[in-house]
Amino acid sequence: MNISVLFRDDKEKMVPLRGSPYKASFSSATPANHNTLTGPLLPKYVTKVIEQSQSWMKESSTAANTKDKDLTEIKSLLGVVDAVNTVHVKQDAMML
Repeated sequence: MNISVLFRDDKEKMVPLRGSPYKASFSSATPANHNTLTGPLLPKYVTKVIEQSQSWMKESSTAANTKDKDLTEIKSLLGVVDAVNTVHVKQDAMML
């Protein structure tokens, strides 16, 4: 099931909330306490997202860093440009 969340922007136009639509799934076998903000799944999820974010930032930083790279070599230069472009493309998702 997809859930779309809209809000009214400063121009009075209804626009999607960043990341919307969201995918929701349901299971009757899921314990009720897993659906609360203080349930056992939230800390696991937040830890996972933080670890993924840290890993992505480290990889991106390493790839985009020009120190000790021969920028006259086209492959090195293209690698840096690609890393910077990837950061630009993924920044909204990572900020979310």
